[in-house]
Amino acid sequence: MRPAPLWQLSRKATKAFLAHVRDVRTRGIRTFIPPRSPKVRIEVSILFAVCETDSVAPAGPTLRYAGAAPRGEIITYSDGHFAIYSKTHSSA
Repeated sequence: MRPAPLWQLSRKATKAFLAHVRDVRTRGIRTFIPPRSPKVRIEVSILFAVCETDSVAPAGPTLRYAGAAPRGEIITYSDGHFAIYSKTHSSA
């Protein structure tokens, strides 16, 4: 026997079913807690390409995080965010 379609269930049963589906779908999301200090877990080298006139990812905070990375290498550019993807960029 097939279960009744959702629109034929009582209001209480519909709410219970939807709550169950929501809980199952979000179970993995609720248990994920991002690390407070991700730089501690990084064991590989990181290349930071920092643009001094960047409006998308400002250089100040980026340089602060890059300086705290245990095996980070920092290269700064005097260009904006997307300029480093062209061949005409200038390295500082």
